[in-house]
Amino acid sequence: MEIIGMMMMIVAFMVMVVEGDVPNIRSKVSSAFTRFVGEIRVDVVNTKQNDEVPKKAKAQKWAVIVTNGKRTKVHSTHSKKYDAIDALRAHEIELKAADKADKS
Repeated sequence: MEIIGMMMMIVAFMVMVVEGDVPNIRSKVSSAFTRFVGEIRVDVVNTKQNDEVPKKAKAQKWAVIVTNGKRTKVHSTHSKKYDAIDALRAHEIELKAADKADKS
């Protein structure tokens, strides 16, 4: 009986797909991407979804924002999320290298 029920659910879903009635399952909010180097926080932010970003960050859809204590600075802005993540990773490497140099 369970197999028949599962098959009926699958058929019903397939009909929804064919008729275009499938609900949108993509998230409406972009996932966060954050890194920490010591006390410094580096974020990739969707500027269209976050009203609390500096004006300079709103130049494009994605921004890399660096926060050190109460001080917030826009590192860069990008039209594509993957470009912003690449910039975040490059900045993270620079920060780690500087932190390592300071400790030695």
